Amino acid sequence: MNKEVLIEKPSMGSRFLSYFLDIVVTILSFVILYFAVLYGVFGLGLNYISNNNLISETREEYNLNIPYDTDYKPYEKVIKEIYFDDFAKEIQNDFNKDGSNYSIEYIYNVLVLNLPEEPNANTYSNGLFKYQQNEDGSFNLNAIGVIENGSGEYFERNLADLFYGTYTDLPNLIRKYDESFDNALYENGLYEMISRVTSLAISVIVFYVVIPLLDKNGSTIFENKFKIGYVNNRNYLQIKKWKVPLRALICFILPLIGMIFYNNYTLVILIIFPIFLNPAAILLNKRNADFYELICSTKACDLVASEIFKTEDELKDFEKQQEVSDENYLENLKNADSLKIKNKGDNQNV
Repeated sequence: MNKEVLIEKPSMGSRFLSYFLDIVVTILSFVILYFAVLYGVFGLGLNYISNNNLISETREEYNLNIPYDTDYKPYEKVIKEIYFDDFAKEIQNDFNKDGSNYSIEYIYNVLVLNLPEEPNANTYSNGLFKYQQNEDGSFNLNAIGVIENGSGEYFERNLADLFYGTYTDLPNLIRKYDESFDNALYENGLYEMISRVTSLAISVIVFYVVIPLLDKNGSTIFENKFKIGYVNNRNYLQIKKWKVPLRALICFILPLIGMIFYNNYTLVILIIFPIFLNPAAILLNKRNADFYELICSTKACDLVASEIFKTEDELKDFEKQQEVSDENYLENLKNADSLKIKNKGDNQNV
């Protein structure tokens, strides 16, 4: 008997719907747990809230909350205050730690205006700013660069991008010279990372390990609702329990790494993008199998239309019953044919 005929694939619609509903529930659980851990553990038990207040005060003090705009002048004003007033000495000492004696104006030209360290007739301008020239034609490295003669939306946007890039990096500059600000950012970053990883791990363990282990077919909450289960691909018997936790590892290892090294890039590449890998795998391979099925040699099935057995003995008993049933059916079919022939002969004799 072909065992595969006992297993019916679930519909694509039910697979995708159950998959994304399980993801939504996991995300909601993650969000709730994240804030519970962050504020309930680190906020009350440690100094997350006081650190947050210190960070907010420091950002307000140095005016670091200006949103993006094509007007570069607000960014330029804040940057100049930090470079020439608040941390001029510290920045200069840091830049000249190799024994050089560059002025803060030169440092500003190089680090903020993005002008070359050794200007010449071909490189003294970057299209937005340029070094000032002395009467003898040399370039004045100790004077702030001057803006080029430009106009138009493109020129203004490039100016804004130049200063906004430096402006958004000012917190990292300030933390080098403000120890309390640096400690607050480090501690809260650590608390947030632990909260993210803990919350995701708990959510995944509950919804993709504990609940499927309690279900004899390895189904998640919504897979159970849509009557989707799993069997071993080799013998089409009930899924082995040791394979269930591997699903969580396969599906969520990249998001877990993204939670550790969290930023805008990892959010897209390691957290959001992997969510769509399983549906893509289902659509693109002939078996319509996701990564869990491909790696762990399992097979999704429709629990209503499939015959699933726990052991090989149960399957063999079923096969024997089917064989007996088939034999009886064939015997009855033969008898029916014989009866028809006999009846036909009787009718002819009459």
